[in-house]
Amino acid sequence: MKKLVALFMLFCVVISSFSFSAYADTFMPVEPHTILLEDGNKIFFLTPPHLISEEHLRTGLYYNTDPPTSIYYIYDGLDGAHDQFFRSAFYFSNDSIHFARVSSPAFSRFPDLSGQAIGFYSNGSLIKSYSVGDLLTDASNPAFTVTSVRWEEPRTREFNAQENALTVTTTCGRVIAFDITTGNIISDTVKTPVAIIIGLIVLLAIISAVVFLLFRQRLRKRRK
Repeated sequence: MKKLVALFMLFCVVISSFSFSAYADTFMPVEPHTILLEDGNKIFFLTPPHLISEEHLRTGLYYNTDPPTSIYYIYDGLDGAHDQFFRSAFYFSNDSIHFARVSSPAFSRFPDLSGQAIGFYSNGSLIKSYSVGDLLTDASNPAFTVTSVRWEEPRTREFNAQENALTVTTTCGRVIAFDITTGNIISDTVKTPVAIIIGLIVLLAIISAVVFLLFRQRLRKRRK
């Protein structure tokens, strides 16, 4: 019986290791930077409002001339907590008019899944967005840091520039492809997370061990 209890406790520890996680944040100061587009013919400035100058222009898209000529400015999201807009990953359409912004949203109270995870822009204006809660099928999966929520697996993120298709994989195994020119979902599938697979393997191993122990106990009783 002691062996059975020990096996059950081991299973509980393994399963709990795949559940809620929280991490600390280390933020570096946000610095202005630029993204060259269309073989250098256009340039996207990312400049926090308090750092705008003659050298670091207002956030937006420009023709890469001397001086740069404005095409559009960005107004939405520039006042986000912890300079969230400027810490995002950006994916541009071939004509640079459309782009997607992927981020790990800040939350105001625990747990808050209303922060914007992906925003889609056209000519500088936000046309569609999805919150963390919109994208997760299981609200227990995100990992909360001190200030934000990690809702996706960034290493699996893919962008097809020819098709203007951005694909993300959430922490609950949902694989979503977006058209960055509209923000619409192109495809939406669910894969089994690795944690669940490992958990099932461990569970099967524990069940097998329990069955084996019960079988040995019956054999001993018969021998007696």
